[in-house]
Amino acid sequence: TRDMGKRTRCMGDELPPLQPWEERHAFGPLSSSLPDYIPVRSMIQESIDSDSDNISKFASLAVQCSNSFRRTDYIGGCNGAAI
Repeated sequence: TRDMGKRTRCMGDELPPLQPWEERHAFGPLSSSLPDYIPVRSMIQESIDSDSDNISKFASLAVQCSNSFRRTDYIGGCNGAAI
């Protein structure tokens, strides 16, 4: 099953059939140009400069985001959690 890791990592010939929810969703082709992160970084910096308590809030957000990553199937994390 998906929470056990990629199907290619499973061993043996007695694997159950692939279930629809185990398949990865196919997203369209990625854009060849990278997004402009400078305005976002500027807004975050302004938020931190205006209130120093925001430093711990952004740190907590980063930790919570990364906690959703699963090493078994490499799904989740800051770039699209699957909880």
